[in-house]
Amino acid sequence: MRRLPDNAHVLVRVERLDTLLAKHGIPSEFGMLSIDAEGMDYEVLLGLDLKKWRPRLIVTEGYPTKNKCKGEYLTAAGYRLGGHCAENAMWVPK
Repeated sequence: MRRLPDNAHVLVRVERLDTLLAKHGIPSEFGMLSIDAEGMDYEVLLGLDLKKWRPRLIVTEGYPTKNKCKGEYLTAAGYRLGGHCAENAMWVPK
């Protein structure tokens, strides 16, 4: 694989998580959502309508600069922090 210079920009197609779930026929209530987005977990969550989609477990990575806003967002959506496993946070419905 070719390494890009540090200042390189790569354009990628972006879709909301809502769109992907609907496109693949995922039911509104499903078992687990694991987000590993290299520090962009909060932004990925913003693309998921948690009034419609209700995973029973949401796993996110811990990034100190975004943990507070991610926690506030998930708490307001009816989730609570259920625990940690290494650097991952486990969110479950209240």
